[in-house]
Amino acid sequence: MERARLTPFRREQATTRICKVSSFATELLEIRSKEPSSLHVLLIAGNPGIAAFYKDFVEALYENLGGQASITAIGHISHCQKGSTHGRLFSIYEQIDHKVDFIEQELQHSEQSIVLVNFRLHHY
Repeated sequence: MERARLTPFRREQATTRICKVSSFATELLEIRSKEPSSLHVLLIAGNPGIAAFYKDFVEALYENLGGQASITAIGHISHCQKGSTHGRLFSIYEQIDHKVDFIEQELQHSEQSIVLVNFRLHHY
């Protein structure tokens, strides 16, 4: 009797890209729906503010949504190795403005509804 061979499930991979937002290099981690979708999930990184930190979460969320939504994780200004902010610190208000600028630049003209997810880690 021949045993059936199981092929390993290949999870869809998120890709990283760097774009300019508010004149700063910004790290994005993305998975785009292969089918036209009505939903785009935008994840705003918490601590450590690096989009790549959420790779497993982005891929699992995409899978759990059946590939029916595009997902983007955005990092914070100066939390990207490609950017050069010369050690400048940014206020929470500047970080918020940065995310609003991203939505206006990249998602404003989309027909998709946007679901905003903001990660915040608590330290006890």
